Amino acid sequence: MANESSDEKTSEIELLRSICEEAKKQKRITGSQIIRLHNTFGERFNKAWKAVLDGRVKRYRFKPSGRIVWIVVGKKRDYLVMPKVDFCSCD
Repeated sequence: MANESSDEKTSEIELLRSICEEAKKQKRITGSQIIRLHNTFGERFNKAWKAVLDGRVKRYRFKPSGRIVWIVVGKKRDYLVMPKVDFCSCD
């Protein structure tokens, strides 16, 4: 969001990291986690979740470095996502 404050963005990132950690431990995402993500991110979450369900999120692991790159296939182009550094080429 263009008018989003730094504190709001930090809060969003913290929530996302927390839910990702929980989901990784449980090996699934729960309904309550989906609701929390939807309530926080709104339409951004809906679009992202649809991309996941449609199989448009790709994970590439490079050898021998072990580097992991995520690509989201969009309607007009593909987007590079690097979660560890909070980067998306969509920004």
